Amino acid sequence: MQISHLFAVFSLIHVESLQAEAELAQQTPGRIAASSTVENPVIIPRLPHNPTRVDRLYVESLREHSKVLLYNMEFII
Repeated sequence: MQISHLFAVFSLIHVESLQAEAELAQQTPGRIAASSTVENPVIIPRLPHNPTRVDRLYVESLREHSKVLLYNMEFII
C-alpha cells in the first residue's frame, strides 16, 4: 500500500471514530469519552524533531488504538 492511501484510510477512520464518540456521548450522558480523559495509562511516543509521514501515521494510529482500548476498559470496569 502507498503511504498516501494509508493516510486517506486513517483520516476516514478518525472521522468515523469522532462521529461514534459523539453518538456515544449523546447515548450515555454521564460517561466521559476515552479521548477526553486526562489520565491516559498508554504511553505514546513523541514525534521526532523532523517527523516523516510514516512517523506521524504511526503515532496517530497508536493514539487511536489507545482510545479504543481505554473505551473498552471503561465498559469492562
